[in-house]
Amino acid sequence: MIAIMGSALAKKHRRNGLLTAAEYMALPDDGNRYELIHGELIESPSNLFEHGSTVAYVGGLVQRFVNKNELGRVSTRVDVVVDDTIVLCPDVAYVATNRMTIVRDHIYGSDVTLARFVKARRWTGTVPTDEALPLDATVA
Repeated sequence: MIAIMGSALAKKHRRNGLLTAAEYMALPDDGNRYELIHGELIESPSNLFEHGSTVAYVGGLVQRFVNKNELGRVSTRVDVVVDDTIVLCPDVAYVATNRMTIVRDHIYGSDVTLARFVKARRWTGTVPTDEALPLDATVA
């Protein structure tokens, strides 16, 4: 589950707390995973083992299928710059061979297939507990 960050990092780099994709890409790497949603910097909690295991398994399946059929390229945890105020960091991203021009160090464009495996955050006392949900589940 993605949580809205206190935006201290964003405010440090821009007065109104909103960032452009270029400003987001210039932020220092502090080891955390972020996305930019309509200019707002969003921090995602680190993955738990089960989530990482699911990403590795599904990413591997997709990678083998794409390679076997020479369909394009697959990557995990890569920034996808959709427009000037949206930068996503999906669990798995696929770019077709005929669209490889959108790939540089990151992916630039919205013509890409993204997969995110959602986890629910439940609270037990004051401790959050992440729990994997089936892919067809929705989090309220």
